[in-house]
Amino acid sequence: MSTPTIEEIKLLLPHAHDSLLEDLEKLLELIDCPNDFRGLQKVHTVLEYFFTTHPEHFCSLVELNATRINVLLELFTNIGESYYSQYSNGVHAKGWMSKRPLFSLLFVFYEHLSPESASALLFFLKHYYDNEPVIFEHNHTEQSIRAFRLLYTDPLTDRACFDSNSVVQTADNIRAYRQSLTSENDTDDFVDEPIASSHINYLRELEHFYRLDWKKRTYIERSSKKIIRSSFSRRKIERIVGSDNLFTASLNKRPLKQSLVDSGITANEDYPGLAIIKTEQPILPKPTHELPDVSVIKDTAKIASKSRGISRDVRRSHNITPVSRNILQPHELFHLWQALNSHSNTLIGKVAKSHVQCLLTFILITGRSLDNACCVPTCNKNDNSHIGLTIKRDKLILKVAPRPTADRGKHSNNANLLKTKTVASIHLPIFLFESLSRSGITLGSKLSGKHSVNTFRKAIKLFLKALNKRYHCQISLQRIENYLINRTIALEKNDPVILEILRGEISYYSRSPRHYAWYSETELNNKAQELWSDIFNQIKFYSPEFQSPLFGTLELDLDERGIGSQFTPTKEAIIHWVSEHTRKLHTYTAFEVVKNIKELVNYHNQYTIYTLIMLINASGYRAVYNPMPSFDLLLLRYG
Repeated sequence: MSTPTIEEIKLLLPHAHDSLLEDLEKLLELIDCPNDFRGLQKVHTVLEYFFTTHPEHFCSLVELNATRINVLLELFTNIGESYYSQYSNGVHAKGWMSKRPLFSLLFVFYEHLSPESASALLFFLKHYYDNEPVIFEHNHTEQSIRAFRLLYTDPLTDRACFDSNSVVQTADNIRAYRQSLTSENDTDDFVDEPIASSHINYLRELEHFYRLDWKKRTYIERSSKKIIRSSFSRRKIERIVGSDNLFTASLNKRPLKQSLVDSGITANEDYPGLAIIKTEQPILPKPTHELPDVSVIKDTAKIASKSRGISRDVRRSHNITPVSRNILQPHELFHLWQALNSHSNTLIGKVAKSHVQCLLTFILITGRSLDNACCVPTCNKNDNSHIGLTIKRDKLILKVAPRPTADRGKHSNNANLLKTKTVASIHLPIFLFESLSRSGITLGSKLSGKHSVNTFRKAIKLFLKALNKRYHCQISLQRIENYLINRTIALEKNDPVILEILRGEISYYSRSPRHYAWYSETELNNKAQELWSDIFNQIKFYSPEFQSPLFGTLELDLDERGIGSQFTPTKEAIIHWVSEHTRKLHTYTAFEVVKNIKELVNYHNQYTIYTLIMLINASGYRAVYNPMPSFDLLLLRYG
């Protein structure tokens, strides 16, 4: 398929320097961009997110240095008018899945932006570009990209098989996952939702993609039972000569090939292996006890569906209160905290107890699930190329990259709006740093180390079982995972956007507020410490002499760029707007305004604009794609 030329790129990016056009052409050709630039705004957001979260991998992929890429991506804040409507078109074009599978893959991943998905997709693209001639030779480009797109975006897929950065390990993980699904379908006859055969076929295709071991199909013509049966009529039967009640299906009259006729073969010399004994059918229907009980089958499905619906509603935990059983109570928090801070070198199953304590502490203060927490990478380098846990001196920093609230555009260079960034650093408490040091985790690996998620799940189950038996509690992993979420919603004291940044994923309660909030790193860390402090203050209701642990001092002054809404006005802009419109209103006097209708309309419009600006800034309103809402209150028909 054709990609944009340099002349078309000039029309799209009129401010691009001539020295950048060749690199832009190569970049757009690399992603198979359509020559009308349709949907490129979403793809640009994906590429910019990749560059922000994984700059080293992205630079290696496009074969450009970081400075050059940063300049190229900044150009897309000023788009030419001739292509802007197509550039900002958010609708998928018909035929892209097959004609432009690579561009379509990036377009679809706009809805699935996260550090984990960025790492998996960059690794997939790296393998694709390195072996593109081999993949193209076997004609498996579309099939491989389709398999990855559908598998990763399917919530039923275990995404842990895409976590490795080794081709061999990834292929082995996919094969093990495929075999486990196949064995489940074969052994479990009562599974609620059996895995579709297409799902397993996509896994097989993706495994061949990473191994590059496709084989050419050999077609063997074989007369199957279906083909043999098609030679005989299903309706017309004839009596076998010499019998009374023995019948057989008559042969369909089909012309034979000339080679068979020349060999002396006739079309009516074969009879099927099974004959029919024609007898009179009984007039009375079968008795009731011989008919299949359809109601039992339907009732079983209804009961199972109802049970699944109830369990889903319970997990959502709507209408909860601070005394709800879904929230860990003060005495449970006290016993859990004492258990997490006990020192022991014993093993729980195959995992060290200190490792289990570290992981549970991380889950408790971040609100992440066990699957998410186990996949968090660790590193001792302090740079933005690493998303996850970073150790800097005696501090533990969690670097997160929440999904942007809006795409880049002309507003990105507006001096009246606060600037945003993608990566934020959260300073975790000192006690978690000490727990991580005791666990003996090797830096550079996942937080789970060499153990799998299921191994940790079993170890945590044994750990909590002993704790519950000792103190007569009902603490479970699910209650620990959902504690921060449930408490934040029940008390309505903390901003759920802070919780979204800590958890690393958008929740049901932060879908709308995330477009209104803007936090600098200083504010973000202060809000997080307030949230953690509230957890330990709850323990004092059970044990007043309890001493809250230390969180560490914050020495931050990072207020230039923040995380959140891209349409938050600066303090200077608000002061300028208010003073400017106040000055205009002071130029009017009551005697002059009432003289004619034109002056009255002008005063009305100026006062309406002033009121709207004050209302917007006082209420915290933030439009997602437009910094100023268009209220139909101005009398423009008189202006």
